[in-house]
Amino acid sequence: MALEITWEGTYEYCGDHTPMTFKSMFIFADGNIKGHGSDENGAFTIQGAMNGKEVKFIKQYTGAHAVNYSGHINNQGIIGGRWEIPGNCDGSFLLKTSGATSWTGHYQTEADGFQKHPHSYLLKSD
Repeated sequence: MALEITWEGTYEYCGDHTPMTFKSMFIFADGNIKGHGSDENGAFTIQGAMNGKEVKFIKQYTGAHAVNYSGHINNQGIIGGRWEIPGNCDGSFLLKTSGATSWTGHYQTEADGFQKHPHSYLLKSD
């Protein structure tokens, strides 16, 4: 089962706070983080892990540079920390959920021979 959340926030560089959004970022039950998307710099993939409240992931642009993110998630679901393009520049970032959360996975029952049935849930909170 995976938890897919749209994350919105900002990154800081040279005193400027620039908006950013990760629309397809999955946090799996085992702590793995995966995703993909695109922004003004191009298409990217996301790979990383969450261990307790510690969050680390790499946003790798296709055919270009990578951005390393390291931070912590608080009890309100906000991730804050530092980003870095190794050997180039760095700054702070802040990400929060957009309010809609979906879970996807499958279920199995003995009655039908343990066949996998896709299933998803959408949770919306105000």
